[in-house]
Amino acid sequence: MNNESFFAEKFSLFVLSSGAFLKIERNLINLTKETTENVRMKCEFRGHPLPTIRWFKNEAPLEQEKGKIQIKQNILTAGRIRSRLIINQLDTHDTGYYKCEASNAAATLETIGVLIVRAGIVDVIELKKSIEFDICSIYLLRFRSYSSTECSNTIT
Repeated sequence: MNNESFFAEKFSLFVLSSGAFLKIERNLINLTKETTENVRMKCEFRGHPLPTIRWFKNEAPLEQEKGKIQIKQNILTAGRIRSRLIINQLDTHDTGYYKCEASNAAATLETIGVLIVRAGIVDVIELKKSIEFDICSIYLLRFRSYSSTECSNTIT
């Protein structure tokens, strides 16, 4: 490991003799959310030239998806940029490792955060109703001994 890469790894800063540099100003944080909630993840970098930022989930590039995933970027001051990843209506499949990566002539730096999405109580209730409904439907088809009103009373 050379001194430049040690310095970059230790302090999240990379400087070239040409004056180009890149620094992490704000790291991602680990988050735990419930399904159906929304989440905002933020990262911030400073560099010359101004870095470009890309987002990844489990090492796969993230793209905007109308109504679900938004990626916003703001230039705060000369050389300083903030990016936000917004995910709406979370579901357990959104759990993963999220990476915000900045690149310019000096280097490529990244910050990683873990998002855990837990099944909320609403999901558990809906799952219970679905299972009871399916069991009731099978029972009705097989034995034809319950009336539909009796069956609907078992799933409320």
